[in-house]
Amino acid sequence: MCLAIGYYLGQQVHWLKAGGWFGLLTALFAWYNAVAALWNPGNSFIKLPLGTFPWAEKGHAHVGKKTHNT
Repeated sequence: MCLAIGYYLGQQVHWLKAGGWFGLLTALFAWYNAVAALWNPGNSFIKLPLGTFPWAEKGHAHVGKKTHNT
């Protein structure tokens, strides 16, 4: 959106730079989520912390979560 605003206003450098940094930041978040989904306890020793949304349903088991039945 910042890039569109920057070009609409006549290629204002501040908006274009803000759009570029925002794009890099969202790409980092996307890669982190992708790697965290791949590195779960079911197939890796590495586990990246992920947050949960307050409105998310609770009680569903994670894909890679190991359950211990005693």
